[in-house]
Amino acid sequence: MRNHYLNIVLLLAAILFGGNATAQSVSDMLTWSTLGMKNSSSYEELQTPDSAFESGAVYAGLASSNKGKAITLKGSNQSALYAAVSPGTVESIVVRFNTSSLDKRGIEIYGKHTPYASYADVYSADSTTRGALLGSVAFDKSNKNRSYTITPDSAYEYFAIRSAQDGVIYVQSVNVTWLKKPAGKKATTLSFASPKVTATLGQPFEAPVPVLLCDSTVIEGKHISYASSDNEVASFSADSTLTVNKAGKATITARFDGDEEYLPSEASYVLTVVDPDAPVVTFDFADPASLGYAVGDELPDSTQIQLAPVTLTVTTTGEAPKFVDGSLLVNKNVTLTLTAPEFLINKVSLPEGEATFEGSLTPGNLYVGSSRRVRITFADNTSFDLKSLVVSLQRITTIVLNADGYNDDVVVRSAGKIFNVVLKRPMKAGEWTLFCSPVEFKLEGTPLEGGEVKAYDRISGTTMRFSDATIIDAGHTYAVRPVADIDSLTFSEVEVGSATLLVDGNNSYSLTGTFSQLAPKPEAEDQVIMVLNADGSVSRLGADEQVSGLSGYFTVLRDKAEFFDTSMKPTETGIGSVEAKAETSGKVYNLNGQYVGTSLKNLPKGIYVVDGHKVAH
Repeated sequence: MRNHYLNIVLLLAAILFGGNATAQSVSDMLTWSTLGMKNSSSYEELQTPDSAFESGAVYAGLASSNKGKAITLKGSNQSALYAAVSPGTVESIVVRFNTSSLDKRGIEIYGKHTPYASYADVYSADSTTRGALLGSVAFDKSNKNRSYTITPDSAYEYFAIRSAQDGVIYVQSVNVTWLKKPAGKKATTLSFASPKVTATLGQPFEAPVPVLLCDSTVIEGKHISYASSDNEVASFSADSTLTVNKAGKATITARFDGDEEYLPSEASYVLTVVDPDAPVVTFDFADPASLGYAVGDELPDSTQIQLAPVTLTVTTTGEAPKFVDGSLLVNKNVTLTLTAPEFLINKVSLPEGEATFEGSLTPGNLYVGSSRRVRITFADNTSFDLKSLVVSLQRITTIVLNADGYNDDVVVRSAGKIFNVVLKRPMKAGEWTLFCSPVEFKLEGTPLEGGEVKAYDRISGTTMRFSDATIIDAGHTYAVRPVADIDSLTFSEVEVGSATLLVDGNNSYSLTGTFSQLAPKPEAEDQVIMVLNADGSVSRLGADEQVSGLSGYFTVLRDKAEFFDTSMKPTETGIGSVEAKAETSGKVYNLNGQYVGTSLKNLPKGIYVVDGHKVAH
């Protein structure tokens, strides 16, 4: 029995003091003095010794003591304070401002699961490098104790503090409460081989696998979870298989949640998914090494920088552009020419937050269009700090539209872009048909040259009149009669026009085109759908009939349908050889469709519809 009690005591001791001990809170009070800062107004880098604080944390950064008054941070020089070595997770941070601070100026606090490499990381435009915003507070003179508490929503192992403005903020003290790592658990490090990875749509992609280490020893067999910051770009399945979905960027994060033996850790990389037919190329002047240069290097006249498939050529008659810290300094009389022989340049832009200027240029689009060559000239008298140029490209591919298929989606996606276009729209020699094209073109040099091509002109009575055309406008519908059979029309490097189909005519008689084969329905009960026949006459569309794609149709008021015709009938007037008799066996209508009696007798001279035929009286 005594041994039984002894075993219970030993078990309790193991739980209380052994490897499964619970985490404990410990606080560090950070002041200019405890951080070991000099009594000076200069901004200097700092790093505390390993044993300076009870928690075991090590703090580093760039700051000034304002001659022994307060921890002084300034946004314009990227000064910041951060935890370089973590003893656990941040439980709370209490910031107390110095009375020298200007009202409403404040600080921002960020958190990460991985260490900060430098105080400059806190000002990075990349949220993965900068960390998640834990909170921001501003000095308020009405708050007499001048203290503010930030409690993170999640457990972060590292934190950083920076000024929220370009100006100066004075911090009297920072009280950091850590939830220390449980005794007995070992720290781990999860890492990827590279912080940047590129994948290409439509090509096999093998996602990077992170390595989990403990004191330089690889730990195997542990569960790693994955997440994507943008599932539209790349997403994970239930079995952690990564699939790339569309062009763009996403931050991929891997996390080891820890277990009874090891502490958690995580790592991430930025995945760039490239569309081989519409790639995006970024000239990152803030990182000259990525372009084969270093800070201080100049780009003299005729310098070429190649980032396949784009070549950037520098032309200058004055001072050469120069790489400075964080940007490319460009003066006036400099032209940057971008060329992409195998592609069209659709856009050249300066991303918000990645490009800053002191002159007339601002972040946004410098060029939008379709060209193989784009020139950007700096003529302003002010120098420009150019951080990046983002070039969006499009490969010139071929799209095929079939008259017996559904083409609307292709036309919508392609509108405003350059393609090789094939319109598979069969037409027979000597026969009239309606034709609607999503691209604009001149008849000269096409299979339609030499034939009859007519555009809507006007409505005259019950007749829709057409006149000769020399240009096909995108979205309009034309009556055509080729001189030879046509199987298709092919165009090289043409812009697909608007996907909008244009309607000609009036409320009684209208002409509409279609890019896709369909069975059109009238919008109102008093309307019918009619089509153009090979001889230029019109007839109602049958109940089971369809209109071919790249064609068109008429919408006519039901009570006027039997009088409606076009100016393409064998005779211009459309008047047959019916003898004009004074007496008829049927009803007589004028060309406006109005009933005028059963006899031509006593009617004014003119053209009438008798028994369904036009006759002269």
